[in-house]
Parts: sequence; structure tokens; C-alpha cells
Amino acid sequence: MTEAIGGGLWVGKRYGGGGNTNREPLKNLSHAATVTQVCRYYYLLANGKLVNQKRSKQMLDIMENTALHHKFVNTLDKIAPDARIFRKSGSWKNYHSDSVLVWGKDLNRRYILVALIEDASGEQIIRDLIKPVEKVLKAN
Repeated sequence: MTEAIGGGLWVGKRYGGGGNTNREPLKNLSHAATVTQVCRYYYLLANGKLVNQKRSKQMLDIMENTALHHKFVNTLDKIAPDARIFRKSGSWKNYHSDSVLVWGKDLNRRYILVALIEDASGEQIIRDLIKPVEKVLKAN
């Protein structure tokens, strides 16, 4: 992970505690991501190029049908109930993140959206991002 190539994705600690932590080299975090690399990850998944076609499909299957209906998914449930949604989100203290690959029947509803926010109202801010994004996509 280097700043020169847009950062990266870093999982340096097991979830749920226990085990050693292998911190990322830029900010010494146990888990880290850049918006650019999260978007790249979803793009590779959508095109069957994350490792290969089989592994991309396997990961998409894991990421679809989320049990948590907050952040982006909360709004998408209301405005795009028939769209396929693939997502990963997280929160820690004042940090909120959500990422989603939206695959609707309408071609204007096929996009990748990523939010990384440091704010106590981050969950609501993320919910509120969907409608303006969709408005811009429909206008084009």
C-alpha cells in the first residue's frame, strides 16, 4: 500500500479480537482503505477479474443480500427495492464507511458508491448520499 498508487485495502487484524495486529505502513491502522481502491475492488468484481471469474462470483455471492439495512442500503431499499446490492460497511467510533455495487435493471442504476466519513452523524450522511447521486445519474 503506497500513497503513490492511491493507497490500498488493508486488513491487519482478525475481527472479534485475539491474534497479532499487522498494521498498515501509512497511518499505523489495523484496517484501512482508500476510496479509489475500494472502487477498483468493486470494478474488478463486477467484471469477473478479482483473481478470476469463479472467485469474483464467489465474493459477489458473499456480499449480496446484506443482513444490515442501514447506511446506503436503508435508502436503496426504499428507492430501488428490485436492484441487486453488493456491499461492505463498517463503523468504529466516529468513523463510518459504506461501499456498494448497485446493479439495477435500469442502466442508470448501475454504479459503485463509496463513502468514508469521520463524523458523529456519518450513518445519516451516508443514507442521504444516495438520492443526489441517483439524481445526477438520471440527469445524464
